[in-house]
Amino acid sequence: MGNVIEFINLVKDGAIKGWKDFGVLPSMTIAQAALESGWECNPRHNALFGIKWYDGCGYDSYNIKTQECYDGSNFVDINDLFCAYNSISDSIYHHGQFLASQPRYAEHGVLWESDYREACRKIQEAGYATDPNYAKKLISIIEYNNLQQYDVKEVIWVDYESIIRQYASEPERWLKAIATLKGIEGSIGDLDVLKWLPVLLENIANKK
Repeated sequence: MGNVIEFINLVKDGAIKGWKDFGVLPSMTIAQAALESGWECNPRHNALFGIKWYDGCGYDSYNIKTQECYDGSNFVDINDLFCAYNSISDSIYHHGQFLASQPRYAEHGVLWESDYREACRKIQEAGYATDPNYAKKLISIIEYNNLQQYDVKEVIWVDYESIIRQYASEPERWLKAIATLKGIEGSIGDLDVLKWLPVLLENIANKK
């Protein structure tokens, strides 16, 4: 296991950018990188997330032994191809790009989910890993290392407008937008965030 503080500092900026670019929660990104790499600051081929190589991904591949749990209880050893990267930043970028490009993650609500527990549960449901305890492990890593602080700093305080922009052009999704804002309010206390909604919408309309 690598140095935890060093590892978090190595990954957190890219994880925050992953939220802004793709809607992947920073705390979950950091936790996945930690779990998949064993907190290793210099992982083999800069591969932090254990993303399996696929045709058209744009990256080189390497073959390595891994474990999968196909029946929900028994792990088996297999060899498979995984994506190899030129840098850690490439690995973090591809993680967000991969999740955003695969329809199953959007369908399961992984993208733009601001509650880390829900995000972890949803990414397991979407099939990111076969480990039946994958979400629990991610949540444990987040809470033990207080990784949710990066969600509060970057997701909540920076991205009100981007959340509204995401849904403003699709009236049928207003309820989800409101639910998102309520979730933000609940995570940082009583800020009456919904009172800001008309102001945000007016600002957005003026910028179009």
